[in-house]
Amino acid sequence: MRIIIADDERHVCQRLLRKVDWESLGVDDVVVCDDGDVILELLAEKPADVLLTDIKMARMDGITAAREALRRQPRLIVVLMSAYDDKEYLKSALDLQAAGYLEKPFTIAQAEEIVKRAVEHVRRIQTANTAVAFAKKQQLRKQKSDLARRLCRFQNDFGELLLEAEDICPEFTGKKSCFAVLFRRREDEDGGWQGEIREDDFFDFLEEKGNALCAEMKNGSMLVLLAEEKAGADRRLKDLYRKLEAAHPTFQWMIAVGSQALGLSEAWRSYQDAVVTLERHFYDRTLILYFEENHREPLELGPEKEESFRILLKSGNQRECMRYLEHLREELPAHDSTLVRSVKNHYFQLAQMILRSLEENGQRPVSEYYLWELFGQMNSLEQLDAFLKDLLRKRFQDRQEDGADQNQIPAILEYIDANLQDPNLSLNEISRKYYVSVTYLCMHFKEETGTTLKAYVIERRMKRAAELLKHTDMKVAEVACAVGFADQGYFTKSFGKYFGISPSRYKEETP
Repeated sequence: MRIIIADDERHVCQRLLRKVDWESLGVDDVVVCDDGDVILELLAEKPADVLLTDIKMARMDGITAAREALRRQPRLIVVLMSAYDDKEYLKSALDLQAAGYLEKPFTIAQAEEIVKRAVEHVRRIQTANTAVAFAKKQQLRKQKSDLARRLCRFQNDFGELLLEAEDICPEFTGKKSCFAVLFRRREDEDGGWQGEIREDDFFDFLEEKGNALCAEMKNGSMLVLLAEEKAGADRRLKDLYRKLEAAHPTFQWMIAVGSQALGLSEAWRSYQDAVVTLERHFYDRTLILYFEENHREPLELGPEKEESFRILLKSGNQRECMRYLEHLREELPAHDSTLVRSVKNHYFQLAQMILRSLEENGQRPVSEYYLWELFGQMNSLEQLDAFLKDLLRKRFQDRQEDGADQNQIPAILEYIDANLQDPNLSLNEISRKYYVSVTYLCMHFKEETGTTLKAYVIERRMKRAAELLKHTDMKVAEVACAVGFADQGYFTKSFGKYFGISPSRYKEETP
C-alpha cells in the first residue's frame, strides 16, 4: 500500500511520517513532498493508493493537483487537509469525492483514523476489482475451452467458428500449424487419492506464453491445442509436463500428440489422431507418444484362441497356460492397431475361465460386474498380463511365499493405517510390497473385506482427519498433511464429500 503526503509545511509531513503507526494500518510505502507539482511527478514514477494533501501550497494547490492526479489515476483515494474551515474548500472536497477532510490542527489519532478509513476504502476497491477480474478471466477460459472442444469436432463450415476464434484468442488465429495433445492420468497406478486434473492448472501453465487452448474432455482426458511448429510444440509440451510434474509429483501421465494440422480448421484431424495415439499407451509405456501412420494388422482374438486356453487350463498344465499368456503378451505390441476393448474382452474371457475353475475348487465367486469394472480401470497390457498370471498362480497354488492370500489382508490393513500420512501411498506401492499385481490386489481386497481398496484408504484418512480436527489444535492445512494430502484444496473437497461439511466447519461445530 503506497501513500503520498503533500504539505509545504515540513513539520506537518515529518510529524505524520514519524508518529503514525503505518505498519498497523497496512501501509508499507510512505512518500512526502512539499507541493502539488511534485505529487504529479511522484505518480508518474509509481502509482499510489492514497493521496493525503494540503490544499494551500505555493506552486500548485492541492485541489488542482488532486484533480489532475485523479484524471491520470481514477482509483486514487484522496484525503484533503487544511487549516481553513472554508465552505469553498469543503465544496471542492465534495466535487473531488474525497474520502475525507482533515482540519488542522489535528491529533495523530485523528490522522490515523482518517487514513484507516482511506485504506479500508482502497481494500474494498481492490477486492471488488479482483473479483471482477477473476470472473472475467474464468469467463474467458470457459469460452476458450468450449472453442477448443468445438474445433476438435468436424464442422461443415468452419468459417463462423474461425471468426469466433479471432475474437476469443486473436493470438491463436492466423497460425499455419497446430497440434492436438491429450493428457490422461494413470489413476489405476497412483490410486487417484492425491487430487484430480484441473483445467485451471493447464490454463495457468499455458497462458504465460499464449498460443494455446485447453479443455477437459468427457473421457477424462485433458486436451491441449498448441499453435506452434513441430519444434516449438515439442518445447512447449515438455515445459508443460515439467510444470505438471512439479505441481503433482505423485501423478502418472500418458501423453499423446496428434498429427500436425495446417491451421485451426484442421485441428479436428489432429485430435482424432491424438485419440488413436492415446490408445497406443496401452501397449507402450513411453511417456509421450507421437502419431504415426500404422499399417500393422490387428491381431485376431477369436473363439479359437479362447478354446485353446480353456483346453490347456482343463488339462492342468500350468506351464503351457503361462506360455500362452507370455506368447500373447509378446505378440500384441507388434499388432498395436488391435482395439483395446478387443484385447480387454479376450483377457476378460480368460479370467472368467480361471475364476470358474477356482469356484469348482471351493473358492468364493467373484462378481462378473466387479471383474469387468476392474478391467475397465486397467490401462496397459502389462497390467492385464500380471493380473492373469496372478490368477493362474492362485489356480495352481504356485504363488510366491509372500503372495497375497487371506492371511495377508490384516497385514495390508495394518500397513495402510501405519502409512496414511504418506502422500506417496499408492496402489503400486502396496502391490509391490505384497508381490501381486495392482488388479489382483484390488480384487482380493474386495473379496475379503467387502469394500474397495481405494474406498478403504479414503475412509481411514477421513476418519483420522476428523479425530485430529476434533481433539487437537492443528489447522486444516496441518491435518491435510497429517493424513497424506499434499493438496489442501483436494483434502477439503474430499472431506466435504465424505462428511457433508467442510473441515473448518467440522472443527468449529463438533463439541
